[in-house]
Amino acid sequence: MYRFTVRRPMWGLAPALGAAAFLALLPLPSAANILPESALLIHVQPVTGTCATSITSCDEIVDTAPTLGAWEFLMFFMPIHWQQAGEPVDISALDCELVWPEAWEFVEGEVCTGSGYADLYTPPQDFHVGWQWGCPDLPIGHHEVFLVARFVFNVTEPGSFGFTNPLWGNTVTLGCYNPFVSYAKGCGAEVALPCDYTHIPCGYGPTCYIGFTPDQLALSAPPGGTATGETELWTDLCYLGSLTGMADWLTVSATQIGFNHYQVLVTADASDLAVGTYESWIRAEAETIGRCLPVTFTVGEVTPTNLPSWGAIKALYR
Repeated sequence: MYRFTVRRPMWGLAPALGAAAFLALLPLPSAANILPESALLIHVQPVTGTCATSITSCDEIVDTAPTLGAWEFLMFFMPIHWQQAGEPVDISALDCELVWPEAWEFVEGEVCTGSGYADLYTPPQDFHVGWQWGCPDLPIGHHEVFLVARFVFNVTEPGSFGFTNPLWGNTVTLGCYNPFVSYAKGCGAEVALPCDYTHIPCGYGPTCYIGFTPDQLALSAPPGGTATGETELWTDLCYLGSLTGMADWLTVSATQIGFNHYQVLVTADASDLAVGTYESWIRAEAETIGRCLPVTFTVGEVTPTNLPSWGAIKALYR
């Protein structure tokens, strides 16, 4: 078990609050989205080796990094409802389950206030922080954030660091003498993803799920010919905005077959392609996120030397 040590204890004297308020609704043009009571936000930056940070507002958080290598992830808590209400609040415990690609190498980590523990060598992993003998006051200024912990990984393949259950799986206990639980929305950070993206400013907006089944396609055609394939697309908690083939030779169309469920027809056209293997994506976008389906297209005879594989595209980012 990897144990964090106390970094900078903070003592809060704010009075305890009663039960948390109901969630507010925040309308957007395409859907009615839930504004969470609170949020856990992940910021990614070059490794500093310390909890010292100049970040005080969620507007300063960066949730993407462009390349593989060593990166530091800072976890912040944002008490959205209490900021809007202008009410003082303090924090006594935080629990969530973190997830990241198994190929990533955990280097180090520490809790920046309070004390906690985590074993970050094998995902997913429970993470707990407790503030005993008094609770830190949380910032209640507009968009202000509270630093919880930092984690350093050697990122060896494209992927994201975040929460197994972004919407309901993160509990934060507020108040010291009359504690109550806030369910924090989790917003992770992504590294070296060439097509996928997530950008939900300051934790607002829906936590969407977009997934393809199967999660990749391999197509082949003779020179000058075409090939077709099918996949199913699932969305949840938001509406599908667009579906795009990310190469000139790749076209897609979608037919809705159920609630948040689509049949996707994929066509690859070899008219302007030489013999060889080509790789691209189909990107589904819904409001503030995009998720991609890898497509491999082989033009000409499939031989042991040009079997369709998604490995080549990953190699570009190693």
